[in-house]
Amino acid sequence: MSAKTRAASLQKVALQLDERPDPVIDRPGTLVPFFERHYRLSTGDSPTLHILHFGDSHTASDDWTGVLRYLFQNRFGNGGAGFSLAGIPFKGYRRYDVRGGASKAWEPAGLRTGAGDGFFGLAGVSISTERAGQNIYLDADCASVELDYRSSPAAAAWPFPTMA
Repeated sequence: MSAKTRAASLQKVALQLDERPDPVIDRPGTLVPFFERHYRLSTGDSPTLHILHFGDSHTASDDWTGVLRYLFQNRFGNGGAGFSLAGIPFKGYRRYDVRGGASKAWEPAGLRTGAGDGFFGLAGVSISTERAGQNIYLDADCASVELDYRSSPAAAAWPFPTMA
C-alpha cells in the first residue's frame, strides 16, 4: 500500500469515527472504568493501559484497530504494537506497524475452519509446520517481546489437560 493510499485510508476512518450515530454508545456506563483509566494515565497516576479488541474482521485487517492504536498512542504515549501474530496466519491478516512472514511449509488452523488441535490461543488461530528447516518471523520496533509458542504436539500435554 502506498503512503498516499494509507494516508487517505487513515483520514477516511478518522472521519467515520467522528460521525455520531444515535445513540453514540450503547450502555455508556459500562465504559466508566475504561475512561477513568484513561484519565489516570493522562495525569500520570497510572503507568500503563492495555486495550484488547478481538472477535471480528477489524482486528484481522488492522484498518480500524490501527487507527485507534495511532490515536491512543498520540494522546497517551506509544505503548508499542501490542498483540501480533507471527507469519501469515490467514489470508487478509495484516498489521501496519509490524511485519510478519514465513517459509512456505507453515499451515494455519483455527476456530473458523475447525481444523487443528484446538490450541488456538488468543487469536483463535495457530500456525504450524512438520518440516524441518522452516522459519517464521515477526519484525516489530519495540523494547521488549513476549513470545508464546509450542515446540511440538507433545508439548501440548503440559500445562494443558489431556485431550480426550
